[in-house]
Amino acid sequence: MSLNPLGSKLWEAILKHRFIFCFFFLIFVSLISGIPYVILAVLLVYGLGVFLFRKRHSLAADAMEFDNNMIFSPVNGKVVEIIRGQNKKDELIDYNSIRIVSHILNEYGVYFPLSSEIHDITWQEGIPSFRYLYKKEKEQQFSKMSVWVKNKTNRLFGIEFIPCLFGMAPKIFLGVGDRGKSKVNFGHVPFGGTTIIHIPKEFDLKINSGTKLVAGETLIGCLEENLTL
Repeated sequence: MSLNPLGSKLWEAILKHRFIFCFFFLIFVSLISGIPYVILAVLLVYGLGVFLFRKRHSLAADAMEFDNNMIFSPVNGKVVEIIRGQNKKDELIDYNSIRIVSHILNEYGVYFPLSSEIHDITWQEGIPSFRYLYKKEKEQQFSKMSVWVKNKTNRLFGIEFIPCLFGMAPKIFLGVGDRGKSKVNFGHVPFGGTTIIHIPKEFDLKINSGTKLVAGETLIGCLEENLTL
């Protein structure tokens, strides 16, 4: 027997958010079964912590070798702005910049956008930012961590992490000179925030404003002649 359209959509929503559904179902069962409130509180805190700091599921594609000129999203979130032709790390190269907002329910991991080496890491102390009311005129004043990586052809790619007012500073597990393959986790941004990715302008962007990104899965840019998916 096939489900009606409403039932089908409801089932899809349950499968997509099964962790949240099971979590609240267990809370309901705990309440009606008379479990002591202290134990229930511990379960709530533990469940919330596991959900917020979860890691994304493993992919079969993680074991594949990807072209060094294919760039994948380093974070989970939504593209809110694309700025073309900015002058950044190298004054001889113009960059396209992609601003991404990660909300508090996104997985917080940070992943290498392509196989590369960490070229530079800097932290700028400044004023707090609010991810949903981003004031571009104050962009240079925000607290932020900048991570620049270079690929085998010595092209530089930038990732700027701007923690939210209600978030925490980014945590990067590697240092300058360390290398990582595409899609490998190398840090996290507790409770999300704003991420700005800087890509050399010769790379063709594969996303638009409003695109939802999945870290290590969504292709955000590539050199057309190297697109061999």
